[in-house]
Amino acid sequence: MSNKKQGTIIGLGLGIVQIAIVSLIISKYVTMSEWYVFIPLVALIVIPAYLGSVLDEWKERAEVDSLTNVLNRRCLTSSFSKFAKTSLKQKKKCALFVLDVNDFKGINDTKGHMFGDRVLAEIASSLKTCLRSNDLIVRWGGDEFIVLTQINNNGNLDDVKARIKKEMIAVSKRVKVQVDVSIGHSVFPDQGKKLGKLIQAADANMYENKQYRLKIVENSRQEA
Repeated sequence: MSNKKQGTIIGLGLGIVQIAIVSLIISKYVTMSEWYVFIPLVALIVIPAYLGSVLDEWKERAEVDSLTNVLNRRCLTSSFSKFAKTSLKQKKKCALFVLDVNDFKGINDTKGHMFGDRVLAEIASSLKTCLRSNDLIVRWGGDEFIVLTQINNNGNLDDVKARIKKEMIAVSKRVKVQVDVSIGHSVFPDQGKKLGKLIQAADANMYENKQYRLKIVENSRQEA
């Protein structure tokens, strides 16, 4: 059952059950020539299905970041729990990546916040392109994203990072501004089973990579 349409499907099923029961009761008191009395019963299907669709829409708004159309921070905790359980059941490891957009403040300052919003939306779209459909992509806040994906071994970490970095080149071409991200990672359950601990470890790793990048940039400037 599709999670996005779960309320609609349940509502429709409830409506069908209701109309079947009511029709069975009414059929004892009316003849086939009086079929028109059954017409109002259509509401017994339409109304529950509609209410279910409204519930689906509310749920999606509560879980999805409106700007980037990926999961929001609020949704991460419950989603991680399910993702981790599935990984343990399948005897696979789970990698958590923290992505931070390099010099995003500079993009906002020079191009404006609306352009910055476009960059974030493009990054989110590109992450969907280079990752699997069952991977979790979350806008953690501001210009930070979190990605959860299953891996077979630690060697897969570099593969994921390489795909993301490649997509940032494509984003840069589309927006005509250099876009790059610093990426940190942690591995479940090797580095912890709690979400907070994994984020802390990935964030620390990301910060190390960002400092290393800044050091290289600074050395290049001095040599020039």
